[in-house]
Amino acid sequence: MEIIAVYWEPEIKTYGFQVKSGLRLITVMLPFDRVAEWGEVMEGGSETPQHFIMVLAQPADTKLLRLHLLLETSGGGQIMEVIRKTDVVAPGAVSEIDAPVELIYFQGPHFGDRYGIADAAFRALDTQSIQVLAAGCSGASIYIVVPDKKAKTAIRCLSRSFKVPGTTTR
Repeated sequence: MEIIAVYWEPEIKTYGFQVKSGLRLITVMLPFDRVAEWGEVMEGGSETPQHFIMVLAQPADTKLLRLHLLLETSGGGQIMEVIRKTDVVAPGAVSEIDAPVELIYFQGPHFGDRYGIADAAFRALDTQSIQVLAAGCSGASIYIVVPDKKAKTAIRCLSRSFKVPGTTTR
């Protein structure tokens, strides 16, 4: 017989919600065998340093990597120009979500100790049909990219599922 203990608080606690606005989300399909070239292109392709906020990667299929690049809007035009000029990216495989977008990120004291944290966040957003453009989760943090001007509504939804110290769950 095996005994398993799971920490399960009745209300999921978070340290609070942070928002970063005025961002641009660019999606690029990149052949796996050209990742090193891509790095060189990004490193030397623009005179203005790029301020990447987050990069998410996932396999698109057996030959392509899908990269979601979240960066400050100020440098987005230059990076799009660099991307369009390179032959490293799969032909016709660059897309840009209308800028600006917003990033909501939050951490909790027990996010790594229990399951269901991401599910609770996505279910909360679904109550108001808030579109998730990209998301990333680590042991203690959640990052969610939403369309511009949706972060405030998203936080209201999230606040119903996550307790911030000093507040009551609605």
